[in-house]
Amino acid sequence: MTSPRSLLACALLLVSACGDARNNAQKVSDASETTPKHVASSAPSSAPSSAPSASASTPSSVAAPITWDPLEAKSGALPKPVAYVADKSKETLVVFFASWCPGCKAGVLQDAKIAKALGTQVRTGLALVDDTDEKFTSFVGSLKTSLDVTVWRDDEATKALKTKCKVAILPSACLLDQKEDVLWSGKPADAAKMVEAQKAGRLSDALQSQKEAEALIGASVAAPNDVDARKRALAAAAGLPHTENEFAWDLVVEGNSLELAAGLARDAALTTKGLDYAILDTYAFALWKLGEREAALAVAQRGMAVCDALDESCTEERGRYEEFKSKLGK
Repeated sequence: MTSPRSLLACALLLVSACGDARNNAQKVSDASETTPKHVASSAPSSAPSSAPSASASTPSSVAAPITWDPLEAKSGALPKPVAYVADKSKETLVVFFASWCPGCKAGVLQDAKIAKALGTQVRTGLALVDDTDEKFTSFVGSLKTSLDVTVWRDDEATKALKTKCKVAILPSACLLDQKEDVLWSGKPADAAKMVEAQKAGRLSDALQSQKEAEALIGASVAAPNDVDARKRALAAAAGLPHTENEFAWDLVVEGNSLELAAGLARDAALTTKGLDYAILDTYAFALWKLGEREAALAVAQRGMAVCDALDESCTEERGRYEEFKSKLGK
């Protein structure tokens, strides 16, 4: 699926730099005039008759206050890139990352949270791409929060992994078995659910469910007044933050199916524990367009806290936040 939000991804075309995190962002006043690249056309035209059971946001709850865990103060030793060495005793989740890639940095705190949650079950780490130890160390040194995660330097071993996992854009993630055969590849934000499914022997079911979720989202967009269709879509997509955010951003920019967009973005924000500033921006924008302006400002404030913790300018997101404040007289 391709959408404006996917501009967070950085193409790996033998370049060593990347543009801003999202080049398509608009001010509150003019975003509704922008035409997204894809919305419902990204999903199959016919939806399956059933969806997985999961909790999901509904129009009455999308603006409910959320109490986020505080961002950790910077402490302890900073991660330093080390050489990648194969571990045949367990599966490995590789998150391909670059300190020059805004989309990578937007979700890196959540990447570290996933690594911590997986613990010793699955070896997890960031693999640097077209990056140097020095540049990564400089990036980490600028952070205002801790980043406790293994980092593998950009060398022949990680280049081989990039080829094996067919990485074309960043950020990307790849789950390898003990023989280093690829079990799954996709976006880091969706990795936790896929790893969980793999450990339970249900990875193929999870992949099929993801396709069904996209179809159900498309069906809901096609029938915006069908509350049951919306509930099915939200339930099916729950726990897949990247998928949710991609669709939600398209819908918000177009001003289409905003209850669905807000529900998708809310679950994405909750699943990533309020640690991805791009997802928070999507959610805040959806709430604003729904008229939930105080709630939108609160979510945008959390996004700015994440940006500040990462020492990122977040130009587009910060501009939207400042406009929210201005329009609310804050």
